Amino acid sequence: MHPFYLEAELIHPVKTYFQHQGYRVYEEQRLGFRIADIVGIKKNTVIAVELKLRDYKTALAQAKTYQLAADYVFLAFPLMQCPRVLRKCEHILHKEGIGLLGVHEETCEIRELIKAMVSQRKMTSLTQKELHLSSPKKKPWF
Repeated sequence: MHPFYLEAELIHPVKTYFQHQGYRVYEEQRLGFRIADIVGIKKNTVIAVELKLRDYKTALAQAKTYQLAADYVFLAFPLMQCPRVLRKCEHILHKEGIGLLGVHEETCEIRELIKAMVSQRKMTSLTQKELHLSSPKKKPWF
């Protein structure tokens, strides 16, 4: 197994996974006062994904916030971290309707370990135009 060293290494496989499902996918998009790592939109359905290498507590807090604007919310972790995530918070993920994706370290194959449910917290709808025009998180030039 080849471990992931950066969250950015998870972007391409997760982005491709949702593109194959017909979503238009954007990186680092603002959802409310947070910035989701990946946001996808297909017709009137919005998905948000938080990528993490280990910190499931922070990921869970961010995912709950994304549920205010997205129809479906997922956490994505390297596959070898998923047993720990499941052990620590599987019941919370099911209760909150947050999906869990595992990214295989060698093949970059995505495994949907927990299916996301429609958000019961959603307060607003986003359009593709709003997503495309929203400014991504600025990165330093150096």
